[in-house]
Amino acid sequence: MTVDNSLERIARDDTSPELVARDVLSGSGSLDVSVATIRVAPQERMAWLVRAFGNPRDAFHLWPALVQPSATTVQTTVGPFADTALDLGMFLRIAKRRELTPESSAIYLAYVDQPRDLDDAGNAAIGDGLVVQFVAGGILHTWQGAPVTEPAAASSHPNPSQQEAIDELVAQLAGDPAYRKLPRKTARDDYARTDGTGEVAEVFRGEHLVLPQNFGYRILQDAHAVVEKGARRAYAGVERDEPELIRQLHEDVPLAGVHDRTARRARIRELLFQRYQYAPPTDLVGRLYDATKPTSRH
Repeated sequence: MTVDNSLERIARDDTSPELVARDVLSGSGSLDVSVATIRVAPQERMAWLVRAFGNPRDAFHLWPALVQPSATTVQTTVGPFADTALDLGMFLRIAKRRELTPESSAIYLAYVDQPRDLDDAGNAAIGDGLVVQFVAGGILHTWQGAPVTEPAAASSHPNPSQQEAIDELVAQLAGDPAYRKLPRKTARDDYARTDGTGEVAEVFRGEHLVLPQNFGYRILQDAHAVVEKGARRAYAGVERDEPELIRQLHEDVPLAGVHDRTARRARIRELLFQRYQYAPPTDLVGRLYDATKPTSRH
């Protein structure tokens, strides 16, 4: 068979995954081999794909997870288990022509089924049970190397790739000064769902490519915990700073021109945030307000 001859040549020429990827993405066809039919040990197939196509500079940014489409997602599906047959190499070459980048999109892939066919050496085809996806132009493109199954119910426990996405969004929120500046969790949660990083809002709308809606509150809880811990650390020795803070507040020209209680407290919170990078404790704001409020005139 042609595939067997190609595989023998790969073994004989010691063709590496990187060379196969270069041949596939360039469209040269010099190796005359289908990526989906290359056989390796079943447990090594994902590592082979990462080695071949997981270089963002020359190939793709790979996510070992699948996109969870919403009811409004526009989709196209090709491959051995779709109405339109398309070689996996051609599918990846099309994705490459879209010039996908880590910033704009990625290749998503996962094995959703056990290999149906093992050879005498116990190896399985790369494409056996594999699903590959990319998003471009608002359309979810899928290469289906396994029968379509009903989506499983959303798990309450993230898989490793979902946990990585959660950690990234938590870090984005905790690193956002506008988020850290808000003094209450309710205000932070509202900001994250609406005005913060767009990806968190996508999770709550059910439109995120990796995370289902039920992980949204985990993101909010974890980000809040990170910021609260950072605030406690930042203000741990603030009692020692209070004499200096009172002196600086007395010298603050904008504060000197404000007599409204709410406005003065807001200015004190702003100055404390500028110094400590976290929303200040309410009792600290109260002490500094009392120590610096203007003397009443009679």
